[in-house]
Amino acid sequence: MEAVEKARITVVVDNHVDALLLERPDVKRFTMLNHFVPPHGEPICTENGISYWIELHQGGRRHHVLFDTSLTSHVLLHNLRALGRSVDQLDHAVLSHGHPDHFGGLLGLLRERRRPLPLAVHPDAFLPKYIVDDVGNTVLTVNARLDRAEIEGMGGIVVESREPVQVGPGALATGQIPRDESSSFEPPVPIRPPGPAGIFLERDGELVNDDATIDDQAVVLNVKDKGLVVMTACGHSGIVNTIRHARRVTGVDRIYAIMGGFHTGFMGVPDENGAATVEALKEFEPTILAPMHCTGIKTIARVVMAFPDQFVHNTAGTTITVGGDAS
Repeated sequence: MEAVEKARITVVVDNHVDALLLERPDVKRFTMLNHFVPPHGEPICTENGISYWIELHQGGRRHHVLFDTSLTSHVLLHNLRALGRSVDQLDHAVLSHGHPDHFGGLLGLLRERRRPLPLAVHPDAFLPKYIVDDVGNTVLTVNARLDRAEIEGMGGIVVESREPVQVGPGALATGQIPRDESSSFEPPVPIRPPGPAGIFLERDGELVNDDATIDDQAVVLNVKDKGLVVMTACGHSGIVNTIRHARRVTGVDRIYAIMGGFHTGFMGVPDENGAATVEALKEFEPTILAPMHCTGIKTIARVVMAFPDQFVHNTAGTTITVGGDAS
């Protein structure tokens, strides 16, 4: 996998906003001053979702990728305006999986664009997904608003693949992530009592358990002289599994940064799974470690204690620069 000269990753949406965080050369913030006197007319806000804007620098040119579109287009587009970004700058988009806090803003984003946008997505994201309660009743169709025909009608170019897809220089959507049995605490699905409850997808007319979210994928960047930046959305595949898969598909061993949801804060995931995850992350010796979104406060606290020098609180409006200079 080729290496990109520099990557700049901006968190458009995450569960957290904090105007009091300090900056450093490679980490820029949407500061208190930006909130009081917004540079583009509006302060940044948040919701239970995630979206990254990835800017790739190669050969004097810039390539822009959006990874996930958060829960609503209202917050997504608001924050893009607050950050001074235009949806027409985007060259590619990636959808991590078919859950609303990751695809919810997609149609609104496409509606704002003036040209088509390629979208890398696992084909199972479009299969009907249901939440079933403990007496067998369907209480929600999870991805009812993820409609391929509607996406294509608004200019989305759907790139379906279970395999890795290049989405920019030095940038891959990982495709389907195998579950690695060597990390028995992953994937971090809820521990459910016996019974019909769970998340299911409909394949060929049959309901198949999808608690593990088989369509989950990540984005991986290979940055010159740094190594890999591994970016998850919810991390349904397990963050450790995801990093190992990133190494396999890129052929690069060095891990520079890990960021995104670890899924250890989800209801029903035992606390010990979070502790095991943090312990396992020591194997990779990252320079930057940024747990986000669905990681949960207990696991985030463990990361802070175990990685005090590597931890970055990667809130909405934060930009991390990897490679080149930090300007």
